[in-house]
Formats: sequence, structure tokens, C-alpha cells
Amino acid sequence: MNKLIFVIVLSFTIVSIVLSQDMQPEGGSHRRRAPMKKIEELEKIKLLDILNLDEATSAKLFTRRNQDRTKIWDIEDRINDDLQNIENEVKKGKDADLSKIQKMNEEYLNLTMEVEKEKQNYLRSLSDILTPQQIGKYIVFERKFREEIRDLLMKERIKRNRQK
Repeated sequence: MNKLIFVIVLSFTIVSIVLSQDMQPEGGSHRRRAPMKKIEELEKIKLLDILNLDEATSAKLFTRRNQDRTKIWDIEDRINDDLQNIENEVKKGKDADLSKIQKMNEEYLNLTMEVEKEKQNYLRSLSDILTPQQIGKYIVFERKFREEIRDLLMKERIKRNRQK
């Protein structure tokens, strides 16, 4: 029980720190990712606890995970560029090139499918590192952790809006 309370308090602390930081791009690739580093560190700690991995296995897992996330972030950066281009073209109103918009829409859809394929490939690739049970725990953990962070961020945002 003390462990759970510690993790919850740590989660709130990290989310508060992340929310208080400026979300400006740092000029490198994977813009807007720097504030997420602390949340990712918390995620790693909780994941290690849930999967109960030895040092060598955890090193392999996180190396592969970092490689996969880099690929996904590259694709997401391309998606964000595409979204910006679509928005710019749509804002032209009557002067917008509909065939260009259609082409950009298709590129966006293809890239979003590419992200999902990359996530699936990553999970399938874990079979040489983790047991099927550990992969199942990993999948459930990822979902629940994202929901927890989303809920914490929403609560913090609501709290901040009430203070204004």
C-alpha cells in the first residue's frame, strides 16, 4: 500500500513539474517531447516494477523501446507537418486546390496507419525479450498508464482554469 501511495504522489509531482514547464520546441527533432522526459522516466520505473525484469532484460527492452519511439516520433513529426500544410491549404478558402488537399489527406491517413503498424511491429518484436504474459502485462500497463496521465493532466487543467 505504501508503494502505491508513493507512486501516486510521485506521479502528481512529475505531472505538476511537466505542466509548469514551457512547452516550446527545443530546435531539434521530435519537437514538444522534452517535457515528456520526466513522465517517461516514471513510466519506465513503474514498468520495471510490473514486469519484474532483471537488468540485462530491462536494458534490451528499453533499447528497443527507445528505437521504436524514435521511429514513431519521426512519423508523428511528419504527420504534424502534414496537418499544418492541410490547414494552410484549407484556409485559402475558394482559392484552395482541392486535388492538393485530397492528396495531403491521403498522406495523413497513410502516416497514421504507419504509426499503428510500427506499434504493432514493436509489440510483436518483444517476443524474444519478454514472455507472452509479460507482453500482456506491458500492453495493459501502457493503456492504463496513458489513461492515468491523461486524467491527471485533465484534472490539473481544470484546476488551473478554476484559478483564473
